[in-house]
Amino acid sequence: MFVIEFGSFEFVMTVTLLGSLLLLSPAVAMLILLHLYLIKVTHMGGVSVCTSLESLCLRSCLLKKIRGIANLTSLVSLELYDNKIKKLKGFELLVNLETLDVSFNRIKKIEGLQNLSKLRKLYIANNKLTKIEGLEGLVSLDMIDLGSNKLTCLENLDHLV
Repeated sequence: MFVIEFGSFEFVMTVTLLGSLLLLSPAVAMLILLHLYLIKVTHMGGVSVCTSLESLCLRSCLLKKIRGIANLTSLVSLELYDNKIKKLKGFELLVNLETLDVSFNRIKKIEGLQNLSKLRKLYIANNKLTKIEGLEGLVSLDMIDLGSNKLTCLENLDHLV
């Protein structure tokens, strides 16, 4: 088992390409857990070589776009908490995903999650949502956090009951 956990509240490290960090060893393809905190990551494409990942956390990394996750079909947990993400993209093949945390971003619309039939927990609090939509395919969803968005009414949740 390979585990990388990296981050500190004492400093911010800049990683221009996440790939430069991950390509340090050929063993990265066997990583099952990768957690990076408070690291400025300008491009996350390098994570695509970690095809055995079950848990990926890129928290407070200043990410603007979700890229390079299509190959990560073993992912069970994905945390992209506290970044600058505006759009949910690239989730189509993540059919084993059970937990997704995209709280504290800039997301305006729930989209691209319809194939995530195993998703049980969705954290999408503190974004810019104005309407609840795009949850129809989430048949296993038993917890959703929509707090601190711009929602005026709770709707389109009937199929979750």
